[in-house]
Amino acid sequence: MRRTALPSLTFSLNAARNMHGLISTWFIGDKDTNTPPLRLLHANNNFVAHIPNGKKNISKMGSVMHQVMLLGRSVSAWPTDGRWDGSKVETLYSKVFSRLLPYLSTEGKRGDKSKAKSRPQEASWRTCYNKMWKKGLLGDRTRKAKAKTDAPKDGKGKKRKKTDAPAKPHQKK
Repeated sequence: MRRTALPSLTFSLNAARNMHGLISTWFIGDKDTNTPPLRLLHANNNFVAHIPNGKKNISKMGSVMHQVMLLGRSVSAWPTDGRWDGSKVETLYSKVFSRLLPYLSTEGKRGDKSKAKSRPQEASWRTCYNKMWKKGLLGDRTRKAKAKTDAPKDGKGKKRKKTDAPAKPHQKK
């Protein structure tokens, strides 16, 4: 059997701007923008290399969709046969939307929920990702945090040794 090369795919991730768009594009793609189902793409292949931050975004989308899968299974909205169509996507979205709501609503400057300004149906999937990440739902939060030390670094990037003796003044000979 002879393998043929895949046709070149040029598409954008713009179809997945909000959560509904992400869920829909993740499972069934978008024919208008020539976007394949995003669940078939992975951050370690080159199908998203032409998109700025494509690998990072596909990885983040996968993290959010893993949480959607867990929510969908908890409310019995995940199909057992693994086949997706428009009606199954709509059923999944309508059943998990109420559970995604805390991650989609905006907050005011004082930290309170803003009901007047919030349009959770139009919230970006990135908002959902950021809030899930802050709550610790997307894995280990410490691996992205840089280690903090109180020892200053010198100009060469090495840590200076802490000593109790005061520094000697620089003298010319």
